[in-house]
Formats: sequence, C-alpha cells, structure tokens
Amino acid sequence: MNLAVRIQHHPSRAERIPQILAALEDFDDVEVITDPGADTKPDHWRSHRACLEAMPDDAEHLFVMQDDVLPSATLHARVAHALERYPEGVLLAFVPGFPRERRLQMLANAAGHHFYAFTVGAYVPTVAIIYPRAVVDGLLHWADNTNGDRHRRPLRGADDGILAHYCRVRRIRPFALVPCAVEHDHTAESIGKAMRRGSHRRAALL
Repeated sequence: MNLAVRIQHHPSRAERIPQILAALEDFDDVEVITDPGADTKPDHWRSHRACLEAMPDDAEHLFVMQDDVLPSATLHARVAHALERYPEGVLLAFVPGFPRERRLQMLANAAGHHFYAFTVGAYVPTVAIIYPRAVVDGLLHWADNTNGDRHRRPLRGADDGILAHYCRVRRIRPFALVPCAVEHDHTAESIGKAMRRGSHRRAALL
C-alpha cells in the first residue's frame, strides 16, 4: 500500500495530535501539515491544499485527514481493502450524518456492500479522504488555472466546496466506505466559525 497520510492541522488543536498519531501507527508515512497561514484568517482550502502539496513523489495515494478525526481500530485494513477495490477512485472514509447519507449508508450496509457512489452536490466531505495521485495533480493544476488567468486571486474558502466543484467539472464520483472508517469529534470547536452541533457533524454510520 504505497500511501502517504497527511494530517490537516491547525495549531489551536495541538493537544489532539499525539492521540491521532498513536492511532495511525500502522501507516508507514504519516506527517502533520500545519496550516501555513494559521496566524491569518482561517482558510480551509489553504490548509487542505498544503496537504495535497505535501504528497511525496513516490506515493501512489494520499490520505488527507483533519486533526479532529477519531480513527477506528480497523482503519488500516479498511483503507487497504478500499484501495484494492478502487485503486483509481476518490475514497471517503467519512461522510456526515445528513439524512440522505445515513440512509444510503444503512441501505448499503444492510445489503452487505462495503461502498456506495457518493452523489456530488454542494460539497464532498474532506474530513478523511483518499486521493489517487492523478486526482491530486489534476486538482492542484485546476485550482491554479481554472479560469485561465494566471494573475487572478487564488482560490479560498471551503475545501469541501472547492473539491465538489472540481469533481463536477471532471465528472468524478467518489466512493464512500460503508460504514465510515473514522469518526469526527463533534465536540471540537470548528476553526474560524461557530458550527451548529448535530448529526451532520458525526459519521453517518460506524
């Protein structure tokens, strides 16, 4: 499994890092990527992009996870199985518990399926996401050249919204793992804004 793990990190959550690293000890290449503009206005795409840019040249896949995840004990095995099944796919180790996603997770799980195709709408969840190299390279190139103006302002804002835009343009359909392979710690404060707590901040199914 030639995969690199990069943790999308904000310094305000430094106390969370030891626990996450301990949960990822089965992975060979794990690195914490601190938001390069953490002392300025929060920008989730900036910190996500820093993880994409930190993909090593010899890796075939990149697993980006936020620093408020709670990895399951079977995460390594689940990831290996997912990469064997969909080596060229974008894989979602977490989807939020919105009613649609919870229903799809439960239906797929009841049928004995380990994956389902995620419908790209306004967002693609980036809490814990695995990219093949081709998508990392394509996403970075598109982000820099999407309107043909080399001098335009760089993309900013929600990483899940920017990724969704790219997936729609390139007609990429991610695959969600069933059940989710990580939980999102809904008690952690969101970076940059107050976030309403609820099922949408928890995994659809574990």
